[in-house]
Amino acid sequence: GFKTFMSPSGIGDFENTERDVEQVSQIFKQWQGVAISSEVTHRIVMATRGDDDVPKHSTRPTRSSVKLSIPQRIGNIKVIFPHTPAGDGASASTSSIGTVEMSSKDLLTLEDHEFLNDSVIEFFIKDLQHKMKPDKAARCHIFSSFFYEKLTNVRDERSEPADVRQKKAHQRVEKWTKGVNIFEKDFVFFPIHGNTHWSLMVLCHPGRVQDENAEDGEDMPLGARPTPYLLHMDSMAGGHKSSVVAMKIREYLAMEWLRLNSDTVVVGEEGQAKLLQFDKSSLLHQRMRVPQQDNGCDCGVFLCMFFEKFLEDLPDVISSQDVQAAVRGDASPYSTFMKPGFLRRDWFLPEAALVTRSELMRDILNELERGVPDPDTAREQGADDKTVTTLRNRRFNINTVKDELFDRVYDRTNLLSDMILARKRKKREEEERKKQKAQEREAEHKAEREGHMPF
Repeated sequence: GFKTFMSPSGIGDFENTERDVEQVSQIFKQWQGVAISSEVTHRIVMATRGDDDVPKHSTRPTRSSVKLSIPQRIGNIKVIFPHTPAGDGASASTSSIGTVEMSSKDLLTLEDHEFLNDSVIEFFIKDLQHKMKPDKAARCHIFSSFFYEKLTNVRDERSEPADVRQKKAHQRVEKWTKGVNIFEKDFVFFPIHGNTHWSLMVLCHPGRVQDENAEDGEDMPLGARPTPYLLHMDSMAGGHKSSVVAMKIREYLAMEWLRLNSDTVVVGEEGQAKLLQFDKSSLLHQRMRVPQQDNGCDCGVFLCMFFEKFLEDLPDVISSQDVQAAVRGDASPYSTFMKPGFLRRDWFLPEAALVTRSELMRDILNELERGVPDPDTAREQGADDKTVTTLRNRRFNINTVKDELFDRVYDRTNLLSDMILARKRKKREEEERKKQKAQEREAEHKAEREGHMPF
């Protein structure tokens, strides 16, 4: 639990006890507005004049020092991520997942109530790929955050026939799957970006669509039959239209299949998009009832959480029964592959977005620290005293911010844990009430059958 909690109005003590969900949620939202720089205002901060690498000692919080952003405090730093091939136990090399340039300015988009930028989203995706174990990576393919936008960038093609637009769209992204057969994967992830909003589409078991032996699974239990599906996870009810996104991906999949299987017979009217077997009857789509954001700025964070939770709970198989059970919000009567809450509204708490923001900021800051040479090494290589001092000050400032971020992640994680406990308690109480009402109804029915109603 918390030792102390700082709110806009002051500091209060909390015990490690379960709290009512509504009360904790209200506290959590009040706490969002606390800036990192105000949490430890007595520490050294970056000067705003002259060399921005020279720290300024503040004996008390001042209006200028409290409002300094992280980039102002640590200076302008840029690094390439990932910087080395994947380490032990990881699955992908830098060459296979690509790289992204990160700068200290990207941290501004991770402050509360800000929109995540493309670089942060791309960093998150590549970090996921960099850390994935080989067995899990072999089953998945993750497209870049720029893929869908490139695919759907029609430019001056609107007046052309649908089949021509389909072909040109695929040509724009054809090289993105060089050396990869996505139809051999169990799950393919499409980050969707459009109209300043993010969502996630996951293609399940794509190889089953064109598989002539797919009927062989009829001897398998219903919950164990892999079902081709497009699952759309959108954190806003008015976000992306699932049917539109699904159709764009179906058109892409048909062209990608033809690229890999050039002997496929294509039928259909001239001028119409060719879907092969990837039409909506053979490849269904479903908008999942997943956790929803309660503001207008967290869609990028929710995209990251959808990614993280799906890969964390990655099932062996997803069947149509699993999908429909998830939509209904109950347990699938056939499958044991799904973890509790998977793809459901209670998958995670919306307030977890604040923890994810802080963790991402911490992870990126750790990478940015690599961009500052070690002062002692620099001195050994002939750097002058001024350069060494500048490097030492910058490293000090980075470590100061890292300490603050560590505290922020720790506190927010504990608060989130308290909320989860409160939610579990509330759920148990609701189940007990339902059970009690069912017992009372059964007692009334029994009394009616015996011919004497209780007074």
